[in-house]
Amino acid sequence: MLYFEIETMTCDHCVSTIGTSITAIDANAITKFDVAGRSISVDTDKPATEIANAILAAGYPNKQTLD
Repeated sequence: MLYFEIETMTCDHCVSTIGTSITAIDANAITKFDVAGRSISVDTDKPATEIANAILAAGYPNKQTLD
C-alpha cells in the first residue's frame, strides 16, 4: 500500500482527475481518497515513483508518506 499527501486536492473533481491518472497506468489499482485530509492510499503493484509521477502529471504535486 502506498500513501501520498496531496495538498492541492480539495474536491471531487480532483479525486476524479487523480483517479483517472492512476488507473491509466494500473487498471487494477485500488484507491482510497481522503479529501478532508488531503491524502490518498493506493494498493498497486506499480512502483511508488510511477504512481507519484502519474499524480504529478495530472497537475497535483504530492509527497509520499509512510501512512
